Amino acid sequence: AKKHNKKVFSVVANMSIALERRDFLKSIDCFVCNIQEAGMLFSDDYTDKSTEEMIEILSQKVIAAQIPSMIITMGGKGAVYADKYGQKGYCPARRVEVKDTTGAGDGFIGSFLYQCAFKDIHDFSALSSNELEIMLRKSSIFAGESVTKHGAISSYPTSLSEDNE
Repeated sequence: AKKHNKKVFSVVANMSIALERRDFLKSIDCFVCNIQEAGMLFSDDYTDKSTEEMIEILSQKVIAAQIPSMIITMGGKGAVYADKYGQKGYCPARRVEVKDTTGAGDGFIGSFLYQCAFKDIHDFSALSSNELEIMLRKSSIFAGESVTKHGAISSYPTSLSEDNE
């Protein structure tokens, strides 16, 4: 990726690899995980933390570990993000009737990466907080729509109208 000046986003497939190779996280442009995986990564339990607490915790952890940027999905609470330069924030989840959460996290990151590719974003740190929050909101809407149906891929919306936002 470095050779071709491509950004690297990583999602957790096997948390033990992330735990064994924490140094590798410094070379990833954006690491995405859920709140349980973040707890494993940082050896803590975040399940009872408020959104405001998670924003500050993530910002401190990312800066201390020199992870370029990180997004933590928190299910019905939304997602928090931070980067090593101090940019941080939160994207709330929409209230929906949940039928099946299978694939929601994958749908969230897939939607986010689609937006990055569609907008030809090559420098994550160049995004303003507002631009990043809009992208995360759209990803949250996508994931929120997916949990209102059963299944994973079959539950993904094929488009998001303005009504969904």
